Amino acid sequence: IWDLYLKHQHISLHQYLGAAKANIAVYGTTGWLSFSLERLLEECYAYQNKSIHAFKLRIGHSDDANRITTLRERM
Repeated sequence: IWDLYLKHQHISLHQYLGAAKANIAVYGTTGWLSFSLERLLEECYAYQNKSIHAFKLRIGHSDDANRITTLRERM
């Protein structure tokens, strides 16, 4: 019955049930430990130019606290 009703309404089942989303959130993965702080910032700016404003940052660098603080201040 769902098939007939929804075909008549011209919508899919997932739309009818409210699961359809027009936008999904994405994030960029960055922060290679070999990157300098400037290279890390360049990569994050490149993501922002593509409308990606969240980052998953690799940690384990000897200067993690400064790298994270700087990203939060500049992004």
